[in-house]
Amino acid sequence: MLIVSQPRSLVQHEAVLTENQFQSVMAGASQGAINFDALIIGDARRIAIVDTRTFIGQRLGHSAASIVSYATCATPPTRGNDVGNWTKVLKALEAELGITFTKDDADRIGCFEVATLQAWLESETPVLIEAIRPDTETPNTAGVRKLHICRTAEFARGRHQAHVVCFSDQRRLMDRLVVLDPGQRRSTPIEAPHPIDRFELSVFSAAGELLHRDAAPFINKFQITMGIQGRKLRIDDELSRRANAQKKKDDRSHGQVTSVTHERFGSTYAPVNESAERHRLRMNELTQRCFPSASQDKWFRRTLDNELGVIAHFDKLLNGGAVSAAVLVDPFFGADALARLVLRLSSTDVNVTVVTSWTLTDPDTGQRLAEPASAVSQLEALLRNTSQIVNPKLRIINLAAGTSQAFHDRYLLLYPREGKPQVYLLSNSVNAIAANWPFCMSLLADDIRQQVQAYIEGLCRGVDVTRAVTEAAALTITFEWPRDA
Repeated sequence: MLIVSQPRSLVQHEAVLTENQFQSVMAGASQGAINFDALIIGDARRIAIVDTRTFIGQRLGHSAASIVSYATCATPPTRGNDVGNWTKVLKALEAELGITFTKDDADRIGCFEVATLQAWLESETPVLIEAIRPDTETPNTAGVRKLHICRTAEFARGRHQAHVVCFSDQRRLMDRLVVLDPGQRRSTPIEAPHPIDRFELSVFSAAGELLHRDAAPFINKFQITMGIQGRKLRIDDELSRRANAQKKKDDRSHGQVTSVTHERFGSTYAPVNESAERHRLRMNELTQRCFPSASQDKWFRRTLDNELGVIAHFDKLLNGGAVSAAVLVDPFFGADALARLVLRLSSTDVNVTVVTSWTLTDPDTGQRLAEPASAVSQLEALLRNTSQIVNPKLRIINLAAGTSQAFHDRYLLLYPREGKPQVYLLSNSVNAIAANWPFCMSLLADDIRQQVQAYIEGLCRGVDVTRAVTEAAALTITFEWPRDA
């Protein structure tokens, strides 16, 4: 199958090649290009190869296919309005080919691949694991403890070696190499000392070539939650009327709430020593409190040490060796924030944009300003006095929506020199940061990051992308440094 993407269309071509046609394609690949003649896609086409990789992967029902991937880098560039179409294409390919582009296969877009399958081709997999449960289960004998490796009659003609690993609660219970002699269709029992909840199997030829891989969990317990519906309440308010007016295309009734009471129950197929289980849970909780999982989220108390600590953390994040640019979105960024934070940033090779939204209130004092023109006068004066000693390449813009603030949320957007952009959600403004209130910053997950990043980049252009087009047009830049200097 060949997928060719064009600016406004996706063309899919399928063909069954003769041996001569396939050899012709492979001959071109050995010379640095993929040649598709008219028999394949109708129009002669030659695509240069920039890299070649060989690896083992899952293809067409085979878990250990040998794959040669020819990277052409011929994929069209993506644009913001292409994301929806690209998502549909990649999901269709995932469903048909079993390629998980959301995980480890993203770099295979634009590649021409040749997969060498095992001898059984489209037939059923000739080897499987048989799990044996005890004939009579008691709390002491429940669960899977015994496995057999089974082979078809034809596959069992050869000699194979199998590597079997069994796990329980992430612990490795057993790690064994099993020899399968010719004619032996069923291995000797593989017994674990305790019930297992997962296994991994690799089967090799007598010469050591990987033929098949398999892994699967066992269901040792299940939990069911049942919701019992009760009374219904209909709400006729302004929100419901707006939702109904727009004729939302979903099954929810936006003005109706049904009460639900939940009941949970479950069962287990493996022995549970309640005393040992309680001990395990208590010790897990203790160790998690003693050694919490490290993250990029931060929380700073309302102390002088934390005031200094949060500034040091911002300086670390805005390290020019790690990031090329950053955007701080803070509607109350004023002279105090400039002196407190920006003057203490050390990197000279990072571009920092501050988007703020002063209107009629002084962000440092909370007092109403005499006139809109005085909203940035103090900040501008400080910028003129300190422009020679500010280390980052600084840009500040002030946005307004008429006489109102253009936004009220706070973010920090980072553009790393390597890797994806990052967006932090900030709990409050950086003026008097961690002085008047505790300060928290949380790194957003990637799916949300993309949406917030588009919003922040729109603010940098003086546009609120979350509003309707007519509303967004009213957003104005009332001050910009250094343009207004």
